[in-house]
Amino acid sequence: MPPTPRLRRRRLQIGAVLGAVVAVTATAAALTLFVVGARSGPEHRTVFLVDASEVTSRGTPSPETATQETPSPGTASQDTDDDYDFSDITDAVAATALNTADDDALSLRRYGGTCDDTPGNTTQVIDDATQNGRTIADAARTLKPTGQPTLHSGILAAVDDLSQSDATHNRVIVITAHGTDACTEDHKSLERGVTRLLDESGLSLDFRYIGHRLTREDRDSLALTAVATDAPEPVQADTAEDLAAALKEFTLPDSYEALPADLPRQTASVTACSPGEIYRGPKVGPVPSALALPEGFTLPKGTALYGYGGGGFLVGPADARCTIEVPGAAAGTMVGISAADGSRTGVSFGGSAHLHPDSACIGFGGIAPELEEKMKGSHWEGHCKSDGTIRNIPTGTRGLYMGVRRWEPEAGVPETDRPAPSNSFTLSIADLSDWISTHRFSCEAGKDRIDLCVAAFTYHFLRLTEGRGTPGEESDRVGKEIAAILSEAS
Repeated sequence: MPPTPRLRRRRLQIGAVLGAVVAVTATAAALTLFVVGARSGPEHRTVFLVDASEVTSRGTPSPETATQETPSPGTASQDTDDDYDFSDITDAVAATALNTADDDALSLRRYGGTCDDTPGNTTQVIDDATQNGRTIADAARTLKPTGQPTLHSGILAAVDDLSQSDATHNRVIVITAHGTDACTEDHKSLERGVTRLLDESGLSLDFRYIGHRLTREDRDSLALTAVATDAPEPVQADTAEDLAAALKEFTLPDSYEALPADLPRQTASVTACSPGEIYRGPKVGPVPSALALPEGFTLPKGTALYGYGGGGFLVGPADARCTIEVPGAAAGTMVGISAADGSRTGVSFGGSAHLHPDSACIGFGGIAPELEEKMKGSHWEGHCKSDGTIRNIPTGTRGLYMGVRRWEPEAGVPETDRPAPSNSFTLSIADLSDWISTHRFSCEAGKDRIDLCVAAFTYHFLRLTEGRGTPGEESDRVGKEIAAILSEAS
């Protein structure tokens, strides 16, 4: 079984990558634009997911009341829909919304309809917002039961509602008078769907379920739904009072279980790179329309994410032209992103998974002990030395070496004769964990756009180290060192 949604809460490992950089220039101050720093959004976001389907009959009594000869009022006995009052649910939601803190964000979604009407069998009634308790309450009281229970559609849509959330605690509270889905009993499919949405968005959330006067069969089905979404055992409310109490417990901030101080991963749209004029490679592979960014990282204003196939992504200026000049394989990969306005702002990347001892030695000879071992028996043995032009940045990752070099302006060319004041940097990376693979990442930007280069370099480092066990504090430090080196040059 794949990891379940609740276990996908991701602890913020890299923190605010540039948030702690002590800036002495206006450029350095701007570097915090693309890093998740102080939280400005609400701490809690809650979706009330209400079963607004019709209840036509009640079946088996609840376990607590099955032995009673005369069922108590409000219990799940063998009664008809005349004994079920939908206003129990709507009144409880309304009362809870009115009592929720104004700085918590709430939304209301209903489900119920026909199986062949997807996504129409679930509707977001009130969009996510703070200070909308009264709006939620008024809307809840206008809901009318209709159609069949379409629980799974509602759950998947509720997760999607929260996909852009910036809150620490995200929760979907399901209030149902059925506990079943009339269209499917495939809980494994539900689990896969929820997991996919969480993976795509990087979202961290939990589910809570309240069954209102359910039959024994409905309780069993709802329990399976809870398992599929890694939720605690559903609360069974046989009375309106029980329902209101459960909603209060699940919604008010002090009732949330203690969670890590996480921030969800943000997602970004991806622009596909196109083959350049000299490209002679195979057809470029598919590029996803969106991608979850590394933990704690967001894009600065005026930048975008580009994909060149094969799982390769780069940060560059927004609305730029991204071209692939060399397709990969033996020649390596070469990708360029140039600003559409004709300025010298841009990013280029060259990488190879093959032996490039010259690049590795020039950057990290005498720094990386692995190089000495790998050069034994070659003409590089005894001659693998750094030329001292790269400022080494320890990565905290075994076998991974990284440094930054600033290229000085061309000698003899006055500043006024250049297209724009520009800084040119190269990020060099040697991965010696297996054999030798090298990455050379260049960025050129005006003095007011150094944040572009910092973002591009930091993103590339974080992508390389994802899943390699790099401690969060090491990632923090690397991001700060990149920012400090580039801001010094500006």
